This record gives sequence, structure tokens and C-alpha cells, in this order.
Amino acid sequence: AFVDLTAPGDLIYSTYHRFDNTYNGYTIMSGTSMATAQVSGLAGLVLSLYPRLTPAEVTSALLAGADDLGTAGHDVFYGQGRINAAHTLTLLTETIPTANGSSGAGRVFLPAIQSQ
Repeated sequence: AFVDLTAPGDLIYSTYHRFDNTYNGYTIMSGTSMATAQVSGLAGLVLSLYPRLTPAEVTSALLAGADDLGTAGHDVFYGQGRINAAHTLTLLTETIPTANGSSGAGRVFLPAIQSQ
């Protein structure tokens, strides 16, 4: 399947290259360019809090924290679902020991979710 994860991408208020438009340098846009920024932002937030995570661990965390939409489980329209920053960060907080905790601090032990 082509979709692993989704994010809001419809009618997003964003910067725009022309300052003489109706919104003075901002506009409302839709599409993957809008959704991609939100997924990247969440990945950046995760890494800012847990900088030792590997790319695979960040991916696993984003997939595990997503809200399942459409058909239960992975589907062709929503993949694993829509990103959910609060749920993703909660999973990481519950999974990773604090910096002064036991060995293994800074590692995620979330199950990897395979695309179908």
C-alpha cells in the first residue's frame, strides 16, 4: 500500500510566496504539502524530546500513536491512521525511562507496525 500514515492536509492556513494576496503573505491551501509538514513537525517534536531514537523508532512511535480511521487496522485510504501528537508523546513517556532511570533510557520499545 502507498499510504502508511495520514495527517490533516485540507484547508490549512499557511505562508505564501506573495505578500500582496488577500491574506498578506498567508493563504489557505490543501494537499500533501500541507500534511507532510505536520508529520515532519511531529517527528521533529519526538526527536527534540528523545534525540537518541533511531529513524525506525520514530516511525514506529508515529504509527503506534496514530488514530485509526476507516477500516479497522491498516487500510488503503488512511494507512495506520491520522497522526496524534498527544497519543504519540504519551506512548513515548510511558515507554521510555527517565534520563536518571534504568539502563536503556532513551530507547523505544514500541512494536513495529508493518504496512500491508
